[in-house]
Amino acid sequence: MESTDDLFNYLKPKLKDSINQRDLNNLCFALFCSTDILPQNLKSLRITKDVISQTFMKLAIAKRVDGKYTENDWVDLIDKSIRLGKLPDFEKARTILEME
Repeated sequence: MESTDDLFNYLKPKLKDSINQRDLNNLCFALFCSTDILPQNLKSLRITKDVISQTFMKLAIAKRVDGKYTENDWVDLIDKSIRLGKLPDFEKARTILEME
């Protein structure tokens, strides 16, 4: 649970209230694929599907993003992206996290 709380506490203030579902989806998949977009003190977090799904479920609710509100929705997003051979847009994810 600690990784989920640490990730949520970092991401929530970084994300604008107007973040859209597509950008949140991309950020979710980018963080699942790599922690390189996180600051050094968070790169050692154990990012599993459970951590990602719990974190992004809470973020979607906190930011009032239409769409995915359950942990299974976020796991499905990751699984589908992997099956389709998609790659996240890491540059877009970095840009989102740099916004204050």
